[in-house]
Amino acid sequence: MERGSAFIFLGNLAHGSGYNTTQEVRKIINLVFCRGILRQEENQFLCNPRSKVLKMSPKLQRLLGFKKPEKTWLGMVENEDPAKDLAAVYEKLFS
Repeated sequence: MERGSAFIFLGNLAHGSGYNTTQEVRKIINLVFCRGILRQEENQFLCNPRSKVLKMSPKLQRLLGFKKPEKTWLGMVENEDPAKDLAAVYEKLFS
């Protein structure tokens, strides 16, 4: 595609992405919308008791989504990684 072009497709498109054969990084913007009725059935952030989450290992907290992923700003609380002080985050949110 030429610079400035856009490619729009619906969510039901089946595709097989190919290898990046260039030496350059190819960037993409992906906007995804999900109907509320298609969400997960249980909210893992609210169903696990705070006392239990705070006792979990950092690895388990990360696997459950309580740590901001690297190289992204998603999952931050007040512009910080919640895993830095999860107890303080809980205190701010639920006090």
